[in-house]
Amino acid sequence: EAVDRTVLQQLEAVRLEVTAADAAYRGGHGTAADVLAARQAFAEFEDLASESSREVSAAKLALDRWVPGASDHALVGNPAIDAIPLHKHGLDAQLARHPEILALERREGLARAGAEAARADRRPDWSVELVYSQRGIGYSNMVTLELTVPLEIRRARRQDQRLAARLAEASQAKAEREDMLREHAAQIATMIDAWDSARERLERYRTSIVPLATDRVVAARAAYRGGKATLTDLLTSHRAEIDARLKALQLEAIAARLWGQLAFLEPPPETLAAIPVSVDADQGALP
Repeated sequence: EAVDRTVLQQLEAVRLEVTAADAAYRGGHGTAADVLAARQAFAEFEDLASESSREVSAAKLALDRWVPGASDHALVGNPAIDAIPLHKHGLDAQLARHPEILALERREGLARAGAEAARADRRPDWSVELVYSQRGIGYSNMVTLELTVPLEIRRARRQDQRLAARLAEASQAKAEREDMLREHAAQIATMIDAWDSARERLERYRTSIVPLATDRVVAARAAYRGGKATLTDLLTSHRAEIDARLKALQLEAIAARLWGQLAFLEPPPETLAAIPVSVDADQGALP
């Protein structure tokens, strides 16, 4: 909508230039070429206005898809996009609550638990049972001591293989989690750089480029009225001004989109609690 308003403002300014060109031509102070150039510029701005109007309509339809009826309400200002809850230094700790990282961390925990259970199962399961029996008349009471020792026929080899498999699963899960963490950290660092760059360039456009383009239009209009510049020069300055304003809006949109992705990177706690962990049944089962 900001783009649409900017284009319509420039369209109205060019409309006035067309009117002035027509009046100058009828008064014998302008040329037919000036009139045609003004009308061509006006038609080009009209086309640009139509395109921006179509983009506004498409954006509203996309908004209604996610929030039905939202496009019927006026937008309440712009968010403050100059601060994010992330820092390039220390991303590993900040990304620890990312859903994909949490899922891999839980999977790694299950794999480690399976390895510990397999390690504990390697120890022989000896048992001792003491029973005191009070028998009837004519029989003396009896004490029974029972010692159970499992026969380890090739058991150690099977248990070593099982433990090695569990340790390999735990090592693989850890490697996958660390690789995913590095990948996300690199992506987020790149996004932060892009966000910083967009804001820096936006500030330059707002404080320097757009004001200079506006001053150029004012100077070109004064020179044209004083007979020191052509209408083409004036129309060119109008085009340069709208290009600068549209570029500033484009940079603002880029910064806002990146801000939204970075500011809401971490989901709310209720979403984190519902994150599923996909593991093999054999890997996650404790013996």
